[in-house]
Amino acid sequence: MFESAGSIVDKILRDEANDRLPEASRPDYENLLRNCNRRHQRQCPKDPTDMDFEVIIRNV
Repeated sequence: MFESAGSIVDKILRDEANDRLPEASRPDYENLLRNCNRRHQRQCPKDPTDMDFEVIIRNV
């Protein structure tokens, strides 16, 4: 959750992409970044709209 989209995409491409295939058969880097950022935004909690919210404190 605290890793940048670029580093996630780079790691996945490095581990999963087949360099022997033509470049056109591989997914577009910019599209992968956009998709990764969209999914990250959905996982982030929404900002409170008023002062009536609860703070959850976790002991790590």
